[in-house]
Amino acid sequence: MQTLQFTLILIFGLFYKPSFALLYQDQSPEADTVIMKIGDKSSIHIFIADKDDLKKLQQVDLNATVRKVGGYLDSTRTQSQVNYSIKDQTKELQENSNRQINAEKGNYNSIFGNRRRANWVFNFDFGLNNYLQNGLIPSDQSYGLDFVNSRYVAIGFGFRAWLVRGINLRMGSEIAWNNFMFRDDVRIRKTSEGVDFVKDNNTYDKSKLTTIMLNFPAMLQVALYDNFRIGIGANVGILLDSYSKVAYSNGGVEHEQSNFNLSNIRYGLRGEIGGRDIRFFVNYDMGNLFNKEKTQSPDLQAFSFGIRL
Repeated sequence: MQTLQFTLILIFGLFYKPSFALLYQDQSPEADTVIMKIGDKSSIHIFIADKDDLKKLQQVDLNATVRKVGGYLDSTRTQSQVNYSIKDQTKELQENSNRQINAEKGNYNSIFGNRRRANWVFNFDFGLNNYLQNGLIPSDQSYGLDFVNSRYVAIGFGFRAWLVRGINLRMGSEIAWNNFMFRDDVRIRKTSEGVDFVKDNNTYDKSKLTTIMLNFPAMLQVALYDNFRIGIGANVGILLDSYSKVAYSNGGVEHEQSNFNLSNIRYGLRGEIGGRDIRFFVNYDMGNLFNKEKTQSPDLQAFSFGIRL
């Protein structure tokens, strides 16, 4: 909400008299100035920019404001003129018991929380990930995942801009780690035609594929009540790195750095729901995890969900 735009100027003459008389008031809808005569040489000028500010003026306790200025004049008797602006002090006004106008900072407190028009935000995501094939989790395939141990982590930074009261646009960038944990002693291998999921004579304590993405999300958030909000948006990501890791049962560990014919660009949808500090999120990639030009690669769409802090 915009800062209260009218300015109240009190000009006190050298001789102050307590009698108040209305000198001039333009009653037309376009009026933007009200002058109140105080005694012979003093007056109050109220400048109003538009009709909305006139409504805000009706909520201001002018008597309290005059008393404050009077007290200030009593303590500075040598000063004959005082410019007093409501813009220079914090005024908290109740409206329907759910909103407060903060005229000093240009903020507003409401059932939607105390927010500036734009501010920087930091988020940390932690959850699980998997992928779909033809709309289903391919649990019966060789590339089926150990769901509980396939973890997703992301760290992001961006900004949030309030479009109107209760609705904001959130944009930024993040680094995301997708850990696809294989089961049944399966490991991933890159081939000339895509990837292969191999089960050999070795036994593994751990076998996984990790992708590291630079994502650029954008989300529209709507505050419903208190600090409860819901958001929906889109995401585009660039593949920064990928590798596989296997931990043998006998204690050996092997890493393979490769792109595994993964798609270099991933895009999809994301949503979240929850409070201001903790929310639940879900991400869904509409594009394929692996390069579609490689015929041996399965057609998989990754998704993740969890908690956002």
